[in-house]
Amino acid sequence: MAEYHYFVAHDFSKQQMDDLREAVERAFKGTGLRAYYADIEVRSASHILDKIKDMILSTKFGIYDISNDLKPNVFIELGFAMGANRPFYLVCKKGSKIPADIAGIDRLEYESYKELSELLMTRIVSEINRPRIQITRPKLSRNNTWQSPNIKDWLANPIDKGGGKNDFMFEIEGSVFPIPLKGKIDLWIFKGKMWPQIGGDVSEKDGSWKGKVFLKVETNMQAIDVGVDLFAQDSDTPICSEIYSIK
Repeated sequence: MAEYHYFVAHDFSKQQMDDLREAVERAFKGTGLRAYYADIEVRSASHILDKIKDMILSTKFGIYDISNDLKPNVFIELGFAMGANRPFYLVCKKGSKIPADIAGIDRLEYESYKELSELLMTRIVSEINRPRIQITRPKLSRNNTWQSPNIKDWLANPIDKGGGKNDFMFEIEGSVFPIPLKGKIDLWIFKGKMWPQIGGDVSEKDGSWKGKVFLKVETNMQAIDVGVDLFAQDSDTPICSEIYSIK
């Protein structure tokens, strides 16, 4: 659920449950993300706050409508999200009374639900749709020392002289967001200069990718900078690039 859902908190008036939900879901249409609400799942022998906490912790981010300061449920949920350091966005009707403790936090103010959809698309959806790269295996893990299957890879992507007893191949993994995205990953490392490595295609199913990094391991080497470039298919210009320092 976490990768494809966002949590929406609001008071449970009929207008909020109908019009607000429709406005929010209209804004996120086509992103692959689905809204998650506190009342859509029934659990036996479980307090509703336990269910809501699970939703907040497991979804990508939350949208909290704080228009009604007389309804405490949204503020309790927002407080939990803030305490758990979960991403959140505040929305409210223009002219709403905002409690002093959160008055300094940026929020989207709307006069109509149509405007709310437009604000969400402009300020949030556009950011979500910006391609991003991440390495999901944060540490390089030794795969194996040099053996015959690796020689061809090394010759295609040399680092220093290679082939010595202290040379290793490392595999790294990552993801691209949003998905689906047809593309490929190029890898490089900086060790005196930039050295190209072996990347791979991005999975259209889940955005995952795998690559290989070849190193001549040195006793005083504490970390290595790994560059990751994302290319669309049939393009020589990166969509975006990231550099990760991996220990």
